[in-house]
Amino acid sequence: MAHTPGPWERSSSYETGNCGDLVVAITKGRFIAEVAVNDEEQDDNARLIAAAPDLLAACTLAAKFVAKYTADTESVIARRALRRIEAAIEKAEETDE
Repeated sequence: MAHTPGPWERSSSYETGNCGDLVVAITKGRFIAEVAVNDEEQDDNARLIAAAPDLLAACTLAAKFVAKYTADTESVIARRALRRIEAAIEKAEETDE
């Protein structure tokens, strides 16, 4: 996996001359992403970006648990959940190769 390891943080917004307020996701002084914040939805997007490494780690752990549970049961809901978790992990880890 080639992404910058977490944890990522949502920093306070700051004013720029061209774009208005920007919110930055950073880790250990490294810039990850910036989001122009003009409304609450964009601020929520910045929080989601900052949570991405934690969400990926949680999905990876959940996939292991749900896979074991699914193997031991006939739960349709568990199989459906596992497919969605695995699809989210794949989306996060896909490469352009």
